[in-house]
Amino acid sequence: MVGGFVLVAMVLTTGPAQAGITTIDFEGLGDVTPITSIAVPGNVVTFSIVLPTGAVATAYTAQVGGPVTAFVSNDAPAGMQSGTFLTDEAAGPNLTGEYRMQFANPVSSLSLDLYDYRVDGGPAAGDQAILTVYSDLFTTAIGTTSFTIPASNPIDGNIEHLAIALGSFDIVSAALTFTGADVGTGIDNVSFATVPAPGALILGAIGSGMVGWFRRRKSL
Repeated sequence: MVGGFVLVAMVLTTGPAQAGITTIDFEGLGDVTPITSIAVPGNVVTFSIVLPTGAVATAYTAQVGGPVTAFVSNDAPAGMQSGTFLTDEAAGPNLTGEYRMQFANPVSSLSLDLYDYRVDGGPAAGDQAILTVYSDLFTTAIGTTSFTIPASNPIDGNIEHLAIALGSFDIVSAALTFTGADVGTGIDNVSFATVPAPGALILGAIGSGMVGWFRRRKSL
């Protein structure tokens, strides 16, 4: 704990097709760990929860099978019989909360897995989970995607993948909101591509130019 912030570096190494993508999966943290900021190479992501009253609350980790905050083992999303994810309550699934994320350095893409947003959890068919990204702190929306609960949504837990990629805009913050009650939801595998700082781009260009110059000299 540093100055009230939990700083934890958790990065999954991705394959060539996902070069430059950082993924936070919350593994390695115990049940009911408060999460404010997570530091990863090149960025710091701040997480918070906005309650129906407008109050800002802390996000917490939860483990499948945990006695208070998480799904019981036989109610976990398919393929997730163990593991740790982020949830909006420390005392169990009772309230509707909006997930918020802020990036210290802008990102050009964002995706996450949403757990257990389903008909029998409180929402009704047609209700939506909406992921919106902003070019500032939750004011100027520059992209959105959503998941709509179908009438035939299964009773058992599910996993929905929400993803936004913006080539010409920088994402500074994001919010996952719900048109119906989201009691019992969780998020995981928060993935993003940090936009290189201008200085890094200049250094990269200089480095590439020097490599090309040396190769040309060698061929003479």
